[in-house]
Amino acid sequence: MVELQAHGSPRLLQLLLARVLEDERVRPARPGEFTRRAFLQGRIDLTRAEAVADLVAADSEAAVRAAAAGLAGALSHRVRALEEPLRALHADLEGVLNFPDEAEGADEGAGPRVAALRSEAEALLSEAGRGRLVRRGARVALYGPVNAGKSTLFNRLVGEARAL
Repeated sequence: MVELQAHGSPRLLQLLLARVLEDERVRPARPGEFTRRAFLQGRIDLTRAEAVADLVAADSEAAVRAAAAGLAGALSHRVRALEEPLRALHADLEGVLNFPDEAEGADEGAGPRVAALRSEAEALLSEAGRGRLVRRGARVALYGPVNAGKSTLFNRLVGEARAL
């Protein structure tokens, strides 16, 4: 795989691309191909790959900010922060089950540990719902009698004068 970058006018770039594509072994990259390869080669995780797609599809400033945070690894770091305590809890409980005499007391405090990890996981899931709202937007209907101020309310909500 080769990635070409060139400086010059759009016409020069068109000529260069046409010349390169004359070779039957050469094809342009498909949409998302570099991101897919980075994911498959372990250079980025799935949350970052999805953030790239979200960034490309972003149609609002909030969506761009959310995608940029995902690309920076905000979600990845929070998920990884749950991984180690979950693995430790799993190891402690497995030890108690497999070696009850030797691992006595290793399960003490497991209940609060599970509750804390569950709470953090639920917080992540609730934020995922908000992220979906930022990416996809919301459909809203303002309903009311004529001249009740629906347009004024809408304009105040969006922060600018917009036609309904």
